[in-house]
Amino acid sequence: MASSNLSKTRALKIIQAILLIVVGILIACSIISQDFIKYIVGIALVVLGAFDLFRSVYDTKSFIMPIGVIGGVLLGIGIAVMCDYVQLIQVLQNIIFVSLIVLGSLLLIDSIVKLALKRTNTGITELIIGAILLVIGILFVCIPEMTEYCWVAFGVVLALYGLYSLVISIIAISKK
Repeated sequence: MASSNLSKTRALKIIQAILLIVVGILIACSIISQDFIKYIVGIALVVLGAFDLFRSVYDTKSFIMPIGVIGGVLLGIGIAVMCDYVQLIQVLQNIIFVSLIVLGSLLLIDSIVKLALKRTNTGITELIIGAILLVIGILFVCIPEMTEYCWVAFGVVLALYGLYSLVISIIAISKK
């Protein structure tokens, strides 16, 4: 019985990774119009919120578990963004800038630790990715004209994270 729960969890992780890839690609391609970004972000929040609500009910048979509450909040924010009730785009841009800097810095620190522990493959990969994210985040903060590319960078990061999650999930399944 535990094996079937594990496969259900992996299936949900694969679905979530695919959703991240699709949303990331849509956001990266949305440089066309700010209104398009609003709808893509709104739809993404609605889909992720509904997915978390479904996952909460599926896993725990309840909406009021933490993942269900988070899903409800994401669903509400998504609807509010699409209806122009909440102007989330500027706030999200600032969050993206800071997140890129923080994530890049954390990856750099982690890569230094891994290199010190002689784990060179992952250390070098994290060092390169961390440096790229840190530089992009700093450029967004320092050069206001680059903010129009914020959503492209965010979409690419989301899609790459989704791809990474998908590959890790598939590797875990293939080792079984």
